[in-house]
Parts: sequence; C-alpha cells; structure tokens
Amino acid sequence: MDLKEFEIPVPWGHVAVKAWGQESNQPVLTIHGMSDNAGSFDRLIPHLPTTFYYICIDLPSHGRSSPYPPYLPITALDTILTIKLVVDYFDRKKYILMGHSWGGQCAILFTQLYPEHTVKLIALDCFYLFPIEASNFKEALRTRIDGIVKINKNLTDKKHSYFTYDDAINKMINSRFVGMVLYKEAAKPIANRALIDQGNGLYKFSTDPRLKFATNLLCSNEFIAKVVKKYPILCPALIVYSSDSDFQYYFLKDVIEEYKKSKNFSIVQVPGSHDVHNNNPDIVGPIITKFLTSVASKL
Repeated sequence: MDLKEFEIPVPWGHVAVKAWGQESNQPVLTIHGMSDNAGSFDRLIPHLPTTFYYICIDLPSHGRSSPYPPYLPITALDTILTIKLVVDYFDRKKYILMGHSWGGQCAILFTQLYPEHTVKLIALDCFYLFPIEASNFKEALRTRIDGIVKINKNLTDKKHSYFTYDDAINKMINSRFVGMVLYKEAAKPIANRALIDQGNGLYKFSTDPRLKFATNLLCSNEFIAKVVKKYPILCPALIVYSSDSDFQYYFLKDVIEEYKKSKNFSIVQVPGSHDVHNNNPDIVGPIITKFLTSVASKL
C-alpha cells in the first residue's frame, strides 16, 4: 500500500499522520492507546484490505504530534476534541473508526456523540472508558492532581531522562501494566516515532509524562450503562478483546451486557494480551478484514 506522512494543523500545533492506501478509498481513522502512537498499527495494517484508506494519527502529546498545551491535566475529552478536529480536517463526513485501548474507548464515546460521522466501529481490547466510582473518587483525583504538580516541577527543574535505543525499548516493554505483554518486535515501530535522538547514542521520549495521570470521565459503572442505553451505538461495531483482559468484565459488566443486547455488536475474544493486535496481527487481521468487507453499514 502507498504510505504517506503529513501534519494536520490544530490550534496548539499539529497532529502527525501516517496514512496507508489511496485517499479516494473509504477512510479508516485509527486511534492508538495511551503512551503509544501511530506505529502501533504498523504491523496490523499489512494484514488488512488494500481497498481502504488508513489514517493513523499520533494523538497530541504522543509520537510526532505537538503536545497538548502545557501544565494542565490531560483528559479523555482532549482525545474526543482531537478526533473531531481530524474528522473535520478531511471533511469526508463518513469514517470507520478503529481504536486500541484508550483510543478505542474514546472512539466508542465519539461514536455516541457524533453518530453521523461513524459508519463502523472497531474497538481493540476495550469496552468503554473505565469508571471512577464514588468510593475511589477522592483518591483517584488527588493522585492525578498531585502527579501533575510533580511533573510540572520536574519540567521547571529541567529534569530529563535519556536512554540508549535498547534501553528505551526495554523501558517500553517493562512499563506496561502488570500482565500486559508487548513483544520486542511490536515495540520497535512505536519507539521509532516516540524517541528523539540526542546524539552520542542517547534518546529521550517525546511521550508526554502527564499521560501517566490522564483522567477519564467522572462516571460510575451504573451511570455509563445508562448512557450506553440512552445513546446506543447505531452502526455495526466489532470488539476484539484478548484472553488476558477478562478483568474488564468486572469493571464494565453492565456496559457489556448492554452491548450484548444489540444486534449491531460483534464481540470476539482471541488468545493473547492487551497488545494482541500488534503482537499477533496475523490473528487479529483476518477478524477485522471480515468485518470491514462483509458487514454492511446501516448508515
């Protein structure tokens, strides 16, 4: 497939794009997970049909995109705003959205808010933004606020960390949450967009440290289930989740039950870990291909 890189202007800078295929084809807008970038789809795209135009973006504060305006917390709504700006830039009106983890969670919410733009939805190892329950409200928010304060102080003191390429790859692999496995060959395409060469064989990450304390919506599981019922996903939707992610059922069981009631949803479990689309694209690719080519949009 043809490959092209370019930038989309946004009020605070630009969003970097890695686009695959012919621009005249149906666009598939891909949104990566937290602290990843467009490179997380490099290994998957070659397993997908060539009859689509894959628009892989680096979210702001990731990869080669400009960071969000400084000092303030980063929230899920920042990602929703970014998706809207990207959609408006191309002015194609109808998109297939494909997102992994945080990117998939935000793609689901975007589809609820702007159903007129989404003809199909693909969510990779995610079901919805994780709730922040009342029982954990104070601890969750204080942790995030205090984290941002500490990060801002470090930036003021000009504290930076530098790594060799191999050490940076190992850091990416080891910084995954417990139980989330990222293969070395899957980490490299992400690293190639996330590392800034400092000379002398050393690199620093472009990834914004504020992402460690990004904030979801302040909603309970019960509230989210009601929102999903009130504003259902109307387009065909595919959720591919890994065998290591059953824990999501505990946090979002009411939401998942709402999905199962809908004829629009296909939920498929595959063997692997959270990054299975990147680690094992040969497993996930055929499932997405079938959905892209054989499931008709209702819009």
